[in-house]
Amino acid sequence: MVERLKSEVIRNDGVFAVLMLDAVRCCSLGQSSNALSEVALHYRRNM
Repeated sequence: MVERLKSEVIRNDGVFAVLMLDAVRCCSLGQSSNALSEVALHYRRNM
């Protein structure tokens, strides 16, 4: 689920829906936050 969340963020396609409907069922808040941070930091470095 963490990888799915990361791919949705990268594609910018329904991140909120995946986060609120799917990720909260099997991922902790820390796992979700870390996944979002990893993707954001990766793209922020490339800018």
